[in-house]
Amino acid sequence: MATKQNSLNDKSLEDKFQSCWDIPIKKSMSNFLVNTAENLKMSKLRVRPPLMPVFHQRFYSNGKQQEIKKYSQARNIVEQWFNLGIWRTQNENDQAALEAFDNALKNDPFHSNSIIFSAVCLTNEGRETESLAMLNRWIKINSSTPFTANVAFLTPKEMIHTLGNEISAIKMPDKNFQTALGLVYYNIGCFDKAIECFTQAADTHPTDHYLWNRLGAALANEGKWTQAIDKYSKALSICPNNVRTLHNLSISLLGLGCYGEAAKYAFKCLFSLEKDFGNGVWSIWETLRKAVVRLERNDLMNFIDRKDIRSLKNSIDSL
Repeated sequence: MATKQNSLNDKSLEDKFQSCWDIPIKKSMSNFLVNTAENLKMSKLRVRPPLMPVFHQRFYSNGKQQEIKKYSQARNIVEQWFNLGIWRTQNENDQAALEAFDNALKNDPFHSNSIIFSAVCLTNEGRETESLAMLNRWIKINSSTPFTANVAFLTPKEMIHTLGNEISAIKMPDKNFQTALGLVYYNIGCFDKAIECFTQAADTHPTDHYLWNRLGAALANEGKWTQAIDKYSKALSICPNNVRTLHNLSISLLGLGCYGEAAKYAFKCLFSLEKDFGNGVWSIWETLRKAVVRLERNDLMNFIDRKDIRSLKNSIDSL
């Protein structure tokens, strides 16, 4: 997640926010987790949209066995697209991940997992307004608050108020609402508030590596490098090969002045990505370049300029 310093003004957002929200739900609003089982458990506490989406109506009508089979196949398609999106975002490819989540949402516009992960990807891409629009969409699906038809979107303040009410009303900790609230705060530059939300979510769901990674990102944006490294380490103890977390760890080590370690983790990311993405991701090469410059290892710059991963390997190991 990129560093953001300024807060957004509610009034200045309205035109951009409206344009994102007005796009038909079957199309993506753009071109940091929700657990479906937990949503089902909490369904008694939430008011769902009154009409079943067309996607569900088509396959549930009359409860015929053949239609149920088709519905099952379609759900598999949604989950396949969603899982592809997850794999792509873990490997620092947010734009491609957005395309996969978009395809999942074309098949099921109410797929909460795809909506919230799309919001995270948009935040990673620096597209805060679009991310807020996605979070708005998620809130309207998952909130128990009834929204009138003429309410096209909620301002960030209204989103914070609505999510705060939901969190207060639910007796057991809910990582989904805490995460959504944390993302709203993150997008408007209130990193201290985002840290509070992500901390509560991670503490109550300590095996969710996404939550530890997001908490680390929020801490890093406040310049709290040591704390961020601790959270990234927790995420990596759960999912050791997550390239995004490894890269975030490299960035925090760079901020802390541990240039050799930062270079090693950045190179580990590139080496992991080589098989599927060739020369890797530009942002990771830039992190490696910054670490090497600070180490004054000019002898490695030619390899970096050529994106020569194989030639770099022995030199990086000796740092």
